[in-house]
Amino acid sequence: DAAMLEMAIVENIQREDLDPVETALSFQRLIDECNLTQEAMALRVGKKRATITNYLRLLRLPETIQKALKDGKISVGHAKVLLGVEDAAQQYRLCNKTIRNDWSVRQLEQKVQTLSRKDTSSASEEELPELYYNLAERVGRHFDGNVAVRRDAKGGGTITIRFGNQKQVEAFLEDLNR
Repeated sequence: DAAMLEMAIVENIQREDLDPVETALSFQRLIDECNLTQEAMALRVGKKRATITNYLRLLRLPETIQKALKDGKISVGHAKVLLGVEDAAQQYRLCNKTIRNDWSVRQLEQKVQTLSRKDTSSASEEELPELYYNLAERVGRHFDGNVAVRRDAKGGGTITIRFGNQKQVEAFLEDLNR
């Protein structure tokens, strides 16, 4: 049974229509259910161990970013850059900006480098309290992450929600009513 399960998962991985997150989940399933090391798995699926490791790292991203990757809104290259950012809220902000501004991987890398060089004592208009990012992430789940929060110097601000269809709005309102 274990060999059959392993063979089924390996065949699933080798399908061409899997998105990167599905591939990563399949790799994780092989590790968990078939007790394979990354090295053994690399041999079974015909990929380099480093490739396996990079796919598995994608599972460390927040769910909303994984969804953006699954939906093709960001690439694996974008996801790898976001993995280099430790703060999940910052990852979320950068992901949203990448989607909204259609940044290339190189542009995202430059933004991440700029942020890492930025002096933490200098407050920028982009920096918001964690509460705001939590709000944007929770609301964004209903709208495929297309939510932006801005705050002015006096503490007021705006929340912008971009939606693809009326069903998204209806589902969101139904959740609010519960």
